[in-house]
Amino acid sequence: MDFKFKHTVINPVRHKLEIEVPWSELEKRIPKAIAWFKPRVEIGGFRKGMAPEKIIRARVGEKEILKRAADLTSDGWR
Repeated sequence: MDFKFKHTVINPVRHKLEIEVPWSELEKRIPKAIAWFKPRVEIGGFRKGMAPEKIIRARVGEKEILKRAADLTSDGWR
């Protein structure tokens, strides 16, 4: 993977780390992230884990889905 890292020392005990993930890499992980949320989100009118992707996206939010996709490693979740 082609990640870009930037490390900044703020003081001896505080550091700032910026990680840039290419969209092409993140985009591949989105379906797995949504699949991770499906059994964990309860939505009225649907059996647990059976809500459509569109409703999962609306309930959870794109930001949380992208966070989960970024946490996915090559061998599973962190």
